[in-house]
Amino acid sequence: MKMTSDSKKVSILLKQAMADEFGPKLELVETETYDFPEGTRVISIFTPMSNFLLITKVGSEYKIISAMHEALD
Repeated sequence: MKMTSDSKKVSILLKQAMADEFGPKLELVETETYDFPEGTRVISIFTPMSNFLLITKVGSEYKIISAMHEALD
């Protein structure tokens, strides 16, 4: 199926709105979290498969520190 120019515009706006709403977002934790010290940088992101991930950098690698199934409201 071919998308109309209006459909393409709506698709672009929807993707932008979803990115603003669901991440990724960078936060600094204010207290010890998951055994990581205060000030640890944590990335939160909502994935297309309805998973909410918390990720942090450990050494030179990124590690998933929490993965939860979340439903959209």
